[in-house]
Amino acid sequence: MRFLIPLIILLAASISRADDDALKMFSERLAPLAEIRTVQADYIQTRKIKSLNLSLKITGAMALEKNGRLFWHAKSPLSCISIISEDSLRQWDAETGKVITISATRFPWLKFLYSSMSEWMSGDLEKLKNNFQIEVKDDYTLVLVPQQKMFAEFIAKAEIKFSPKYDSIAEMTFFERNGDVLHFEYNNTFVNQNIPEEKWILLPK
Repeated sequence: MRFLIPLIILLAASISRADDDALKMFSERLAPLAEIRTVQADYIQTRKIKSLNLSLKITGAMALEKNGRLFWHAKSPLSCISIISEDSLRQWDAETGKVITISATRFPWLKFLYSSMSEWMSGDLEKLKNNFQIEVKDDYTLVLVPQQKMFAEFIAKAEIKFSPKYDSIAEMTFFERNGDVLHFEYNNTFVNQNIPEEKWILLPK
């Protein structure tokens, strides 16, 4: 037994070093993200509701500024436009035709989405370790376990899959505490193209 404990400690240290090396290599692959200023894409959002054994699909478009705002437009089957900043959410609703402003904390997954996408545009994994426990799943995918209480209460973990060029996000998956799974697939992605200023203006329709 006295030989077993040092062996376990040595094995744990070896695994930790291997994880650190894998994360360092992945971080180097994300170098193209440092040059990204804006991202625009179409998305398919699928929520799998465990309690109902049901899947709901929404299609739409998004635009994101580095260290700035997130434009989120759900187009079908419902129409809704949200503009998310660090601490607030402005939303236009098709049913009422009105614009409302609410705290982003009321929508933890959307806040997490904004935080994740904004921070991942920097490609700085060391900085992200302040808020997430990060693991490498495969050559293109990282697993995030949120450390902030506001996120950890609702989200067990998230997976982020990057594009083959490592210059944008291809897929994001949120595993919620209640067993639901929220998946985003991004297509027709354009980087570093100007986002029209009218996108950021929400007026009653």
